[in-house]
Amino acid sequence: IEYVDGMTLRGVLGDATCSLTQRLAYLAQAAGALARAHANGIAHCDLKPDNIMVTRDGLVKVLDFGLARLAGSAEAQGHAVEGTIGYMSPEQAAGEPIDTRSDVFSFGCILFEAVTNELPFGGMSERWATNLMDATTPPLGAMPPGVPAGLQELLDDCLKKDPAARVISMEDVNLRLQSILHHAPRASRLALPLALSAALVLAAVAFWQWPLQPPPGSVAVIPFVSIEPTPDRVRLAEDISEGVINALLQLPDLKVIARSSSFRFTGDSLDVPRVARALGVQTLVTGRIVDNNGRLRISAELVSGRDGAAMWGANYTPGPENLADVEVQIAQEIARRVRSQLTPDDQRRLDKAAHPNPEAYSLLLRGRYEMSLYTPDSMQKAASYFQQALGVDPGYALANAELANTYRLLAGSGVLKPEKWLQLGEQAALRAIGTDDELPQAHTALAGIKRDRWQWADAEREYRRAIALSSSFVPARQALAVTLTVLGRDDAAVAEIVRARELDPVGLSGAVASAAVFYNLRLYDRALATLKDAANLDSLAPALWTWVGIVNGGKGDFAAAITAFEKAMELGDATPSTRCYYVHALARVGRRTDALRHLRTLEAEGATVPPSFLAIAYTGVDDRERAIAALQAGYAARHPQLQYIPVESYLSALMADPRFLRVVADMGLPARLRS
Repeated sequence: IEYVDGMTLRGVLGDATCSLTQRLAYLAQAAGALARAHANGIAHCDLKPDNIMVTRDGLVKVLDFGLARLAGSAEAQGHAVEGTIGYMSPEQAAGEPIDTRSDVFSFGCILFEAVTNELPFGGMSERWATNLMDATTPPLGAMPPGVPAGLQELLDDCLKKDPAARVISMEDVNLRLQSILHHAPRASRLALPLALSAALVLAAVAFWQWPLQPPPGSVAVIPFVSIEPTPDRVRLAEDISEGVINALLQLPDLKVIARSSSFRFTGDSLDVPRVARALGVQTLVTGRIVDNNGRLRISAELVSGRDGAAMWGANYTPGPENLADVEVQIAQEIARRVRSQLTPDDQRRLDKAAHPNPEAYSLLLRGRYEMSLYTPDSMQKAASYFQQALGVDPGYALANAELANTYRLLAGSGVLKPEKWLQLGEQAALRAIGTDDELPQAHTALAGIKRDRWQWADAEREYRRAIALSSSFVPARQALAVTLTVLGRDDAAVAEIVRARELDPVGLSGAVASAAVFYNLRLYDRALATLKDAANLDSLAPALWTWVGIVNGGKGDFAAAITAFEKAMELGDATPSTRCYYVHALARVGRRTDALRHLRTLEAEGATVPPSFLAIAYTGVDDRERAIAALQAGYAARHPQLQYIPVESYLSALMADPRFLRVVADMGLPARLRS
């Protein structure tokens, strides 16, 4: 247990004077070290307190990689049952194929032991094997005073029997532990050591005999430049760039920056190091398209983010019928150089990214463009394009996924009746999954529909499935983070939105999603700081000003909220939801006549106004009865937007009303009586 330089974690756990907070701080370091090992493709396969060392200066090292395997190697696919009873994952104990997710389970066992001083699933007793395969995840039971919130949830996510349902990575475990420690009572809060670097695994790797692979890497695709800057050519160049991004997203462990951030930068004279730093990546993809005597020529290049040096380049001259194939070819070449090699499974995933029919692909791109405009009219046009794409190719999984998401958004906005169109959306999502179960867009669309139907466990499972398929698929991470705030799982929500923001660091959608999460958690200053940074890049985006208004109103600064709402409406966001917030703010600053005038206009619009937003307007003018009646009507219609009322600060005046609490409880949500 004791060494010259310190002691193992086993010794730490046996020390009654070591606080739980200190134990969690050590485990956060261990999670960071394991994340580095996993980034190199190494699964430890024998995690236990005896193999984690705490030095005398508080540095944590992961030791004894004697049973470790390269994830995806032949040895990892079939193996003798080796490991330590009490800490093995179900798949490891059964001799099934294992990867880094097995370490996540073993880490969960250690975390459980650190909290309870006992092992889960019966520890080393004779019941262990049976419990491991059959028993549900054990609860922490009676928690001693001072235990930080979020531990049970993290344990549940680490100790899932199905590897696909577990926490996606040790990096996520590390983030969640740090969030738990950050939100612990101030008296017991610890500053985490900064040495979460390669030094954490060097001592262990010194005994490692296999050559280390370079980290999987990170990449951002900058929009290709059209030499002929006509609108059609510019859009084509952007479509090609987006196609490369979507192909790269098929690789589950490659960091790919979201379009909304990487498309902030363009032009032939990029300051490559500055752009790479802003996006947090090692490499950039740039390119251009040229009309060469009626024949399209595409040039693509991979450059180092450190100095802009070219790492690879190629030219392509596709015809209209194989444009999508070129996008996949570019993605394959990029992936080979960023990740050093492609596994057969990687190659299979990339091959599936090719679109089956040029005409269907063209219609899909038109639909996506209309979706990007994000108005009720454009969304209905988008749905039409996706339906036309499916008319050309009924088995086009991506078109079904996009159609499902479009139906969901139309139902939530009040344009279409929710229950009917959510049902059609679910059918489209299931068709997409039936065609391609590895499509993250399909699982994300289905998750959103499950969430809008208040099927919370199903929704979370589908979001996590999408993230497992593509850890860089930002929409799934953003939506999961918002969902977790509604479910009252604050620490997990923060950890998820932090990860999403790393993948979309300067994008508008990333800023709005982050602001929504922080608003729901009443972290108003953090939400406003995020929106301010985004506005410095794009001050004409109406959604930003809508959210500046919402957050300022949450803080109680309704005068600032009114200014922001008026700017948003001037820029084009005159949706019923924004106008309902505006009515509330007008009434709160004493402009009741103006508020009632706008309210009458909203009432005349009927069913196009989501009832939860109408309740916000009624609450502003102190009409509690009509506000409650609107919420009850929304519940009767099972309107999707109703899910957000437990975290809506504009409805704080209603939150102690038994009728409000009944609506919340009937949706299966916790009441959040926040100040």
